[in-house]
Amino acid sequence: MEPEKYTVSGYDATRASNYDDESKLDKGNRELHRQYLYDVLLFNNKTPGSFLELGCGTAYFTDVFYELYPNVKGVLVDGSKEMLDIAAEKFTDPGTRATFKHYLFEYLDWDDIGTGFDIIFSSIAIHHLNDKEKWDLFHQIYNNLAPGGIFILYDVFRHPNPKSFEILEYLACMDSRRKLVEDIGIDLDLEELKIENIISNDRRIKLAEGDKEASLEHQLLHLNKAGFADITTFLQDARFAGTIAFKN
Repeated sequence: MEPEKYTVSGYDATRASNYDDESKLDKGNRELHRQYLYDVLLFNNKTPGSFLELGCGTAYFTDVFYELYPNVKGVLVDGSKEMLDIAAEKFTDPGTRATFKHYLFEYLDWDDIGTGFDIIFSSIAIHHLNDKEKWDLFHQIYNNLAPGGIFILYDVFRHPNPKSFEILEYLACMDSRRKLVEDIGIDLDLEELKIENIISNDRRIKLAEGDKEASLEHQLLHLNKAGFADITTFLQDARFAGTIAFKN
């Protein structure tokens, strides 16, 4: 398989090493998102034999699975080799059953990754795909879950209504601005911290990273089309949402 089928652009060693710190600033309330994942897994009230994480990044959320299920078999997939290297450093205990796979979502080899997972989880990764690729991946996820399995999707979405989009963008950027001021101690009077400049920079970054967010409604619709009958959005934090879909 050609290297471009494995590697995502924009996540070199420097970006990967800074990713967790950057995420605290621009990806909503990460601690709350982590707690919700923990609680949703507890609610599911089943001990999984396996889980797949699509877009594991630096394994910020992966700890939750091993905290709850120390013996679970995990397969962690990411398109950045540098991110995977950081993730692997967190699971060096030989008793931890974690396997790391380097793939872009468009070229997942399920024969290599595995199938029949009890849980598939993805956080802030699928929005990089175009809509057709997203919906195709939803079908693949459904087909590779075990009966009774669950898919938990954390991702950003784009509201189709312009005014609703603007307020969610504004709230997300105000949150980033507040964290820059409070957590890092940056001077509030700096030109860069004017909200219009933070919004402009946010848009520039999204354009550079090729973000292709779908609406939340379209995500739910296509999860249903993939075969999931019971779907619930359990968390919304500005333009970030957490959704769980159950396979019968």
